[in-house]
Amino acid sequence: MPSRIFLFFMCFSLAACGSAPRPFKSKAGDWTNPLAEPVGGYDIRVEPVDGPAKPMALLLSRSVAAALAAKDVPATVEGTAKSRFVLRGKAEPNWDGPRASYIIVIRWVLSDAKGNTVGDYTQGVRGEWFEWENGDPKIIRAVGQEAAQPFAEMIRKKEEVLPPAELRGSGLLVKDVTGAPGDGGRALTAAIKESLTLTDVSVTEDPRQVDYVLQGVVDVSAPVKGKQWVKVTWTVSTLAGAKVGAATQENRVAAGSLNGAWGKIASQVASAAIGGIGDILARANKPRVKEAPKERDETRKKSTRPPRLKQIPGKAPPPPI
Repeated sequence: MPSRIFLFFMCFSLAACGSAPRPFKSKAGDWTNPLAEPVGGYDIRVEPVDGPAKPMALLLSRSVAAALAAKDVPATVEGTAKSRFVLRGKAEPNWDGPRASYIIVIRWVLSDAKGNTVGDYTQGVRGEWFEWENGDPKIIRAVGQEAAQPFAEMIRKKEEVLPPAELRGSGLLVKDVTGAPGDGGRALTAAIKESLTLTDVSVTEDPRQVDYVLQGVVDVSAPVKGKQWVKVTWTVSTLAGAKVGAATQENRVAAGSLNGAWGKIASQVASAAIGGIGDILARANKPRVKEAPKERDETRKKSTRPPRLKQIPGKAPPPPI
């Protein structure tokens, strides 16, 4: 599995950090989009498969992680790496008979960070026993490719059905992204609008429907030793111009690598920004309850007591209603 080349940072000015979904795939088995990699972690951490010898267990887990990466799902086998989900597999011999079509059955379970099961998949492995016992590359590759497919789909489905709740129904005016090299301004503007729309956000240009305004700004440093720092800042403000918060994405990239067409990178950067924007709006929309001073409370209690009316001799006050 290729080493991690870039690190993505996404923070927003309300003192929190968010994570990004998937990076842009530059080639099979390698992910290098620095503006859309997960914050300090991955989507899936694949643990060594339980059952086979340790070398075989590691080869299988690496094969699955590489296949997930090829499907734009950041994955790792590093035991200390942060991840949104953990994938565990248990391999058992299939002793149902000499004519059994599978020599091994692997039961995979995907869990979230709290240990809750998200999904599972049972995989049958075809081949000869000596191939399995000797770690045949064909079997290892086949296991990785087959196991990665259902879990990549689970991750995508979970992202689709769980958009940031704070964004749904919000009316956003999206201004054109400025400062980006190449076609980044146009591409990022279109991509962020599309990503917001996919999460049920009402993107509008009608001031009567606007709750907040979103502005994206790209800053690119001068090249130093063939590298440039790229920073994308998404600022959320009110229609009157008051700043609500800002989410930033930044990293060092190869000099000139973004001077042309951004293509799929723009979509991944925009998708990565949605979580940070949602957190900003969540804090902005959180109601604030201010406690009344005790003296005022006491005065209010006294003022709610019924007044004592002067009684007329021989007359009783009316019964309570």
